[in-house]
Amino acid sequence: MVQTISSEIKGDIIIVDDDLSGLRLLSNLLAEHGYEVRSTRDGSTALMMVAAEPPDLVILDILMPGMDGYQVCEQLKANPASRDIPILFISARDEVRYKIKAFEVGGVDYINKPYQAEEVLVRIKTHLTISRLRMALVERLNELSALHHISKVITTTRELPQALEVICKTITDLFGVRLTFVALQGNDTAELKDLVGFERTSGTISLSRAESMLLDLSVLPNLITEEKSTLLTNLHSLPLPENVHDYIWNLNLQSCLIAPLISHGVGLGILILAKDEGGITFDQSEIELVETIATDIAVAIENDRLTEEARMAAIDAERQRLARELHDSVTQLIYSLTLQSSGWESMARQGTLDNPADSFRRLGDVGQQALREMRLLLHQLRPSVLEEEGFIKALQQRLDAVERRANIDAQLVVQGDLKALPQKIEDELFNIAQEALNNSLRYAKAESIRVCINEAQGVITLSVEDDGIGFDASAKHSGLGLKNMLERTQVIGGELSIHSESAHGTRVTVSVGIQKEL
Repeated sequence: MVQTISSEIKGDIIIVDDDLSGLRLLSNLLAEHGYEVRSTRDGSTALMMVAAEPPDLVILDILMPGMDGYQVCEQLKANPASRDIPILFISARDEVRYKIKAFEVGGVDYINKPYQAEEVLVRIKTHLTISRLRMALVERLNELSALHHISKVITTTRELPQALEVICKTITDLFGVRLTFVALQGNDTAELKDLVGFERTSGTISLSRAESMLLDLSVLPNLITEEKSTLLTNLHSLPLPENVHDYIWNLNLQSCLIAPLISHGVGLGILILAKDEGGITFDQSEIELVETIATDIAVAIENDRLTEEARMAAIDAERQRLARELHDSVTQLIYSLTLQSSGWESMARQGTLDNPADSFRRLGDVGQQALREMRLLLHQLRPSVLEEEGFIKALQQRLDAVERRANIDAQLVVQGDLKALPQKIEDELFNIAQEALNNSLRYAKAESIRVCINEAQGVITLSVEDDGIGFDASAKHSGLGLKNMLERTQVIGGELSIHSESAHGTRVTVSVGIQKEL
């Protein structure tokens, strides 16, 4: 639960978002936590507000009518009076290209919608701290540049170990320390493990070296639960294991700053910086900066763990779904094939099989259907090209890999301008098309399928039509995925119609108004 810390004004923030409900939610959250908030729903007004009274930070949505967030950011950065104001992008888009462009035009961070209140507050605090240090300490411009680099690495680097390696090296250079490392706590144990670090002279620190040296400090795991950093000013005088003392003497380490990595009240590990200059320790501004970096690292670690948990849950769910599909479709068809062939073999031996040709034809139909189901499952196991290459190519791949290999005459007809469609509309239309194609493949006994996609006057229409046996569209068909298609159509504000007649095929049509992305 988020708790208000103080009633004092912590900073002046301008929020720019055309989503009124999201704008109110974020404005109220920040106001409750001591920030002075100004808000607007368009970029032009935001530029005038900044010119009239520059804020401490701007929170900027990307996709807005008229002037988008990238254009607003570019104008702010082009103006000497506003170019140093930190800009934090918010967006529902999670593609890497959006994040990269956000940093390219001058953003300091990127938060995905829907966001967690704790994360927003932490990131705002982080970037306000950075901004104030930049204004107050001109000599630390290099520090702030490195801090920005850390934030960028956290946001854009997919693999957490690689990001932490870069961050540890950056921190070592930033603070001029001899040694930096991050030690993570295990998910099901209090022990520290999964260490990543950097030592100024030898480079990356291996896990085995760290385990035999600094991690022998039994006090370190207890520091994970502390809310503040711990500063050890004279390492040589501490009662430490012999191998740790030897390592400290060899590197001439004098002081050590230990910052806990905590997110949402949960200790995730520690960040350690060690200096080797005689008599020099960490001042208060350095401690605050390290704590800010530690907060960002903790958020990145938690996000990585949540992403991995979600990925594993999705994999498990997909495995269970495919297992059910395999049992309900292919296994049942093969069982039917085996049962029928066994019965007809017995009848043939007894001379009671009246029409062998018809029996073999029916076996062939069952085998062909099983083959179609298997090809469909194999296609679903392959990575989809929807995200990488787009809606049209994904549909074409589906028709080539499944329908045409099942000897169905499959055609894809595209008309109009289908570039820059909103991702959500692309996703839902593709899934609706998949449902309709699956129905035709499994139930329609179709010889031809025609998929048409047309865009005209801001309306996109998708139709999937087959020449199969048809069905009574007014009756309930729980196994045809009709409910799923209807729900997906409603999500994008479209209209769904299904026309089918016995022996005259089926046509599924979806129409939806679109507002193309800028």
